[in-house]
Amino acid sequence: MDVQDISFEVSDIEFDSSIDYVVGDTIHIVNRASGVSFAWYVYLDGELTEKIMWRKSNEFRYEFKVYGTYRFKAYIKSAADNKKVKITQSIAVKNVTKSYSISHDTPVVLHPFNAMSVLLYHKLKLEGFDVVRFSDPNPLLNKEQYDNTPITPVYHCNELIIVCESKIKDFRETKELYMSQAGVPPEMVADGNMISTKADDFDAAMHVDTKQFSKLFSPYKYYYRNHNNELIMLRRLQFLSNHGREGNVFQNVQLTMTQRCTLKCRDCVTLTPKFNNPVDCDINQTVASFEKFMATVDFVNRLVLCGGEPFLNHNLGTCLMKLEDIGLLNRVGLIQIVTNGTIVPPDELLEQLAGLNLLVTISNYKTLSKNINKLVAKLNLFNVNYYIDYRPAWYSTGMPRLSEPLDVEDSKKQRLLCRSNCRIIWNDEFYFCAFLKSAEQIGMIPNDSRNSLKIDKVFNYEKLERYMNAHYPGCAYCVGWPKTHYSLPAAVQL
Repeated sequence: MDVQDISFEVSDIEFDSSIDYVVGDTIHIVNRASGVSFAWYVYLDGELTEKIMWRKSNEFRYEFKVYGTYRFKAYIKSAADNKKVKITQSIAVKNVTKSYSISHDTPVVLHPFNAMSVLLYHKLKLEGFDVVRFSDPNPLLNKEQYDNTPITPVYHCNELIIVCESKIKDFRETKELYMSQAGVPPEMVADGNMISTKADDFDAAMHVDTKQFSKLFSPYKYYYRNHNNELIMLRRLQFLSNHGREGNVFQNVQLTMTQRCTLKCRDCVTLTPKFNNPVDCDINQTVASFEKFMATVDFVNRLVLCGGEPFLNHNLGTCLMKLEDIGLLNRVGLIQIVTNGTIVPPDELLEQLAGLNLLVTISNYKTLSKNINKLVAKLNLFNVNYYIDYRPAWYSTGMPRLSEPLDVEDSKKQRLLCRSNCRIIWNDEFYFCAFLKSAEQIGMIPNDSRNSLKIDKVFNYEKLERYMNAHYPGCAYCVGWPKTHYSLPAAVQL
């Protein structure tokens, strides 16, 4: 049996995709079929929200309230031979107007305290609305204030609660929380995604105090991973607000501080244990290269100082101060130093780090990270933000295929599927990934000028864009990120 043998019809769809729907409008769908069972999957803005099953029904009616862009996929199964067939046709509700009416005399509470609620806070304040407080379940935030507005626990109130979550399931969970634990009626809980204001994110970002936002989260270490992305987003909006709201944004750039390390990890992605004579980077050349790089892009979301073990380079602080002095760090969302917890940096360096928009990420390898407690104590003493990464396993890209490299066509296909996100600057060379850089430097793969991009006087955005979309000969020796994305015990020593 194939799909042509099944009678299937979607009819009586009471909406018109050419018009705008206001949130809360009701839509009815009637499905008619003969002799089959159905499974309907309902997606809201790309996320599966409901799964509806029914059997051998000649007619099925489904009613829902509009929240965003819905998409429906159906699977049908023959009652005769139990064969399952996917229906390729799908239906979308488009052009949904996200709006919610708020009176200027209605006191508003924003929940939780995050980047979305801070942006909405400033939008509402710009238009004269009364935001009386933030609400958050995190007890470490409950005695704090942002912009002289208190952050309180969840409790019963008469104000309008606006839930600032990006996913509809998070909104529903928070709404149930307020209804069940605080006794707030459902009509007093609104979805922040549906609040329409004249001011946009760029207008609001101009008023956000990113330093205060970051400081409020600094004791909340285990939440810092999500907070990082929010802080980066706020800083990016602020920068673009001052520069025409448009620009070339680069996701991730790594500055390799050193080839040296205190550990010899068997599965090191940078192949660090295989360097016979490891050296530190040339600080002046690295700063000059990053300055030329930043002349081609407007903003970098994340600047990572890595190694090896970056704290082994005693000029790390000098590098950051040079970048700060020439104003480049104002165009970076977050500076991140990745360390293995074996080195406690000197006080002079910690004083330099404390004044920057910076996060020290500490990989906790248990007994191997022998100085992690001393490092944390020092970071707390100097008020340097940090995050402890408890990671028992790594994802491996595997070791190079040295005996049977891929042919050109297969290598190009593998390059298109590559999910590597580490873009690396080593002195005056820009590399697509750590494997290309390290494997070429140690002579594991043939040296080829096409594997990297020279950061020289003629370096520009067109060359960078062309390089990022190119095929690199070194890819022929990589076993491929998608095929080998499997888990390995972390930091196994040679």
